[in-house]
Amino acid sequence: MTLAGRLGTVVREARVAHGDPVAAAGATLDGILLLTGKVADVIRRTEGGLALAGPRYFGYEVDYLPFGSAA
Repeated sequence: MTLAGRLGTVVREARVAHGDPVAAAGATLDGILLLTGKVADVIRRTEGGLALAGPRYFGYEVDYLPFGSAA
């Protein structure tokens, strides 16, 4: 199975089990949690003929914790 297929499977299984899909994805990818919060808006602009966008976060905290680690 491809990485994308495996990732989709673990996220879907976590949702069905009412678990944490972000933690499941992080564990599958051996990732780390960089921040928590909510994307409040998307900032859009045009620069040099290109459409650019970036998120604006609300209430975020920087964690730098490996997935599954206790805070």
